[in-house]
This record gives sequence, C-alpha cells and structure tokens, in this order.
Amino acid sequence: MKKAKEFTEEKGLNALHLAFGFLNWKENGTDGQDMRSPLLLLPVKLSQEDLFSPIILSRADEEMTANYSLEQKLINDFNITLPTLTEDTDINVYLSDVSAAVCSSGWSVSDGATQLSLFSFMKINMYRDLERNADKICRNPIVRAINGEALRDSMSISDFANYDHDKVDPKEVFSVVDADSSQQDAILLAKGGASFVLQGPPGTGKSQTITNIIAELIAVGKKVLFVSEKMVALEVVYKRLSQVGLGNFCLTLHSHNAKRREILGQFDKTLKMSQSKVELQQDAYNKLYRLKELRYTLNQYNTELHTIVEPIGKTIFQVNGYLAQLEDSRNLDYVQNRADKFSVELLLQCESALEEVARIVSKSGYQQNNPWNGCILAQPPAFEFRQRFTVDIANLSSKLDKGISILAATNDIFGNTAREWSFTSIPSIVNVVAMAKLSNCKSGQRILNSN
Repeated sequence: MKKAKEFTEEKGLNALHLAFGFLNWKENGTDGQDMRSPLLLLPVKLSQEDLFSPIILSRADEEMTANYSLEQKLINDFNITLPTLTEDTDINVYLSDVSAAVCSSGWSVSDGATQLSLFSFMKINMYRDLERNADKICRNPIVRAINGEALRDSMSISDFANYDHDKVDPKEVFSVVDADSSQQDAILLAKGGASFVLQGPPGTGKSQTITNIIAELIAVGKKVLFVSEKMVALEVVYKRLSQVGLGNFCLTLHSHNAKRREILGQFDKTLKMSQSKVELQQDAYNKLYRLKELRYTLNQYNTELHTIVEPIGKTIFQVNGYLAQLEDSRNLDYVQNRADKFSVELLLQCESALEEVARIVSKSGYQQNNPWNGCILAQPPAFEFRQRFTVDIANLSSKLDKGISILAATNDIFGNTAREWSFTSIPSIVNVVAMAKLSNCKSGQRILNSN
C-alpha cells in the first residue's frame, strides 16, 4: 500500500493492478526456464480510513488493460500475436483466444489465478508511441540534429549572444514571475525556437523559468507540451500559472486524479474564455511606462558609475573601490582647489609628495618630537569649536603679520647694531615702545607710527 501510494505521488500514475489470467510459457519457446506472466490487469486502489480500520480494495476509475509488455515480447521473439482487448470483450473469450494462439508452442493459460502487485507500463507506452509515430519523429529537427544532420534553419544560442534585454519595450514582455538575466536568456531562446538544455541545482529557478516560457509562448499563440517524470514538477509549474490567472489555459493530463468529466470541464472553460476579449486598462499601461522609466534610471546609474571621468581618467566605481580600502584611515578636511583641472600628472605628483613626507616623518622622528605628541582629546571637537578656532587662527595670523612689521621698523630705527629679536625679547620690545611714547624725538614717533 505504501509503495503504491509513493508511485502515484511521484509519477502521477496508478501502478497497482489486480492481475488474473496467466500465461505459462518457456523462456526459449519450447525449453528453458518456466515463465508465468499475467494477461489481464485491472487497476485497483487500496484505502484505509485510520490505523484501526480494515484495508479496502476497490476498483480504480480506469479500464482493464492487457499486458502490453508481454504482447511485444511475444511478437518480437516468437511471432505470436495476442488477441485485441476492448471494452466489450468477454474475459473468458479473451483467455480462450489466447490459449488457442499459444497452444502450438505447448504453452497454457491459467484462468483462475490472481495476483495483486505493481505493474508500470510507462516505458511500453513510450515504445508504442515511438512505433506509431516513427515517421514524424524522424522528421523532427531535434532528432535529426542528434543524428548528426546540420540544420541551417535551426536557431542556436550563438544567435542570441550579447542580446540587450533592456531595449525591449515592457509591453512586449509577458513573463509572469521574476526573472534574472540568465533566465531571460533562456526565455528568449525558447521564444526563438532554439533547442537547449536548462540545468541547475535545486532552488535556482528552473520551474520559475519554465513558467515564464509557457506564459510567453501562450501570449504569441503557441501551444506548449510540458512533460516530466516527476509529478511534483508538473504541480509546481501548474500552481504558479494558476496563481497568475493562467490556470484555464492549462490542460492537466495523465494525473491519477484526472477524471473524464473534469477534463471535459477544462475544455469547456477554455472555449468559453476564447469567446470573450479582455482589454487592458490604462492603469496597466501606466505601470508599464513607470517600469520603463525606472529601468532607464537604473541603467543610467550603472552607466555613470562605470564611465571614465576626465581629467582624472578613472570611474566613480574605481574611486569608491580605492576609498573603501582606506576605510580605517583617518579622515582629513581638505579642499582641492580647481578640482576640474586636477590631472593624472598632478595626482602622481601629490602621491609622490605624500610618500616623501611619510618617508621624512618616519625617519626624522617628527612624531616623537612634536609638542602635541601624546595629546588625546576627551571628545572630538564640536563644529562650533572648529569654526571659532578657524576665526581665531586668522586673527592671530593677522596680528603676527603686524608684529613682524613692528619688529622690522624697530630694527630699522636701531640700525645695524640692533640685536636679533626673538620670542624672549618681546618684553624688551614692549619697553622700547613704552619709552618711545614718552619721547618727542623723530625716532620715537616713527616707532609709534609703525605700531
């Protein structure tokens, strides 16, 4: 019961059958190992309400079938054709016809034995399909390409190399779920009729891409056959299409839950839907226009980010990457005058000068002899303090310039005999100026005038 349920969930087919009417035959025809193969298979199902309820065997909603694998075996190896089984065929008559067909080989038919087991005809159904459509399959371009034929009219991946998806108008895109650039390439190849293999580990968006491919092909009026060995893959894609309103465009086949009435109901919905036309509202066009504008803005940002800026000859992306390497470095307030004229040559000169300064500082011990060495601020200076400090420095610089003028005038008065003035000489200069105020001589007046 567990195996039958797993097979149904994975493959989407019911493999549990009740077999009866067995053919007893030899492996080599008249000798060899004794073989016993079922002739008729009735699809059944097992159900149980709970662990304490009995297991109920009931007939599935499918027709009785013959053993297709055995039929092909007998035709290919022994040239024995079994009778055709139809809905109106009597079982006893069918078994009698089989017995008559194999009696010349010394084989027999057991009509009373039954067996409950799993029988899968997935491979034999494919074999019969290939057998009935051999001519069509040989004309298929994919099969011809596998056989080594060079088809010039077939599309290939190289035909879509370097395709710019951003040049496509959003009104011409019918993808219903998100898609990155690689997924858009796959969608483009499918729309162009190219044959390719889409592969990737779980969770990389293969089902998402298939959903978009189906939606794009439906939009241009094409039919899509989506097959999978796993029922889960079919359900995932169908669920995605249903969520975006394309469920009525899908016809689910070969499902263990599919009923004839339900399939006819799907046809009915589709036919009724084809009789009505839907017009897009203006709001939808407005959203597509905004999408186009947003895409342009994002592309423009990327263009400006990677465009070389002169005269420095580097892109913004390169400069930001270089600055990111200096994230742990100390920030300095610096304004580059005439930045628009800052050339590559000037940049190299500045780099060389900074390297020279670093070399001098590291060798001369400037850091150790600096009077501010070891000074640690309790907290970073506030903006107001920095502004006030800038003003005070400017005033101090002005006063120093004026003091230098006074010293120059004083030296001129004293002549060549004047000693060199220094910071420690300031009290003496103050005394000289004070004496000049008390003096009526021309030299004293000259000192006062210079002050």
